[in-house]
Amino acid sequence: MVGVVFLWGVASSAPAQAVRGPEPAPTSEPAVVPPAVERVLARVELLTGRSFATRPAVDVLDADAWAVRMRERVAQRVRPSTLAGLQTALRALGALPADVDLVAAWNEGGAPRSGAYFDVARDTLVVRFGAAEPLRDHGELVRAALLALRAETADLAPLDRPDATLTSDRTRAFEALAEGEVSYWRRRYGMRFSDELADEFVQRSPAEWTHESAPIAPPQIPAFVVAHTAFAADAGERFVQALQDAGGADAVERAWRLPPRSTEQVLWPDKIRDSEGVDEPHVVTARDVVDLLPPGFAPCFDAEFGAAGTELVLRLGADPMRALLAQRGFGGDRVRAYAHADGRVVVQWVIASDTTADAIESFDAVCKILERSYAPTKDAANRVVVDAERTDARATTLANEVLGAVRRKAETLVLYTGLDQTMDVEKLALRALE
Repeated sequence: MVGVVFLWGVASSAPAQAVRGPEPAPTSEPAVVPPAVERVLARVELLTGRSFATRPAVDVLDADAWAVRMRERVAQRVRPSTLAGLQTALRALGALPADVDLVAAWNEGGAPRSGAYFDVARDTLVVRFGAAEPLRDHGELVRAALLALRAETADLAPLDRPDATLTSDRTRAFEALAEGEVSYWRRRYGMRFSDELADEFVQRSPAEWTHESAPIAPPQIPAFVVAHTAFAADAGERFVQALQDAGGADAVERAWRLPPRSTEQVLWPDKIRDSEGVDEPHVVTARDVVDLLPPGFAPCFDAEFGAAGTELVLRLGADPMRALLAQRGFGGDRVRAYAHADGRVVVQWVIASDTTADAIESFDAVCKILERSYAPTKDAANRVVVDAERTDARATTLANEVLGAVRRKAETLVLYTGLDQTMDVEKLALRALE
């Protein structure tokens, strides 16, 4: 898959500890630094107007050692158990086809195709022997050099934290700043040679879409994977460009001192405030409900989708227009999935909005998920419990067989999928919304 980057990190107010990966794989080739590396480092300094205080170390691998390192790197960054849990939740929400193996698709798209990356934990450029020539193969080397340069002034260690961007919205926002800056400068690096090379260097994903369409993805890679993984580079570049337009390099440096705290702020830079601002993302605490479920259910996924992820899930599981409306007033979310050995799955998704009116738009979107999930049945409406606040004029339909439920209390709502008569919807909703 072209142009999809799986470098996800996390932002934290406290210094993060680097996640130490496996020891470097052995290489049979001599550790000779390709001349292209020095040329790229020098060009990056000239392009950005910033200089390395110390040249990063360079680790040169042969083809076999590179393949080993890539497998280790993908496994380190995203745990298979986390991907399996995400797959369970997405299938239940209608955002992933039942026949798609998310773990296999992620691994297929996750390993870099070119021969360079920046090892944050070891402060080292890792280059596949012979992969740095010719010039058109330099895209990932430029990216690695840009990250190495930024690492001298910012703590990038969180970028290697396992599962970070699958579970934390703040993580994805931080990664968008890092990858957005990389994309911004990579494009300009390529423009020094030709517009064609600029596009090739950035390799923009076909995952951008309007509110009237769905993501475009290669046949072997699900749309969710393409869109989710392209967010950091695509939305991040637009974010950095907006900062540059508003205040130049100083604005970008200020963003590094106070990184965006949510993907909502990446999507709408004007929502960023200073440390005393009022537009911070909501902290949603969705309490565990495993004790309210029948015996045999166990937690399998616990994460935030964030503004970007929520819009994507609603786009794929509901419809694009409702997803766009729901995203505008998004405040925060938390999703938990529970699996049973017999194949049953219950998903609890709590979404907080900025206002009651915004919550009603989100309510309409998640109801659509249930409608689509159970549309094949003739009595679909009777199989779904839909209820907002008692003051609403919305009808509540109670059925003999309960498959899904939506509850809303002021600015917060909770969606359940995979329910049955043995599960007390009222108790579940009270636990989530109290």
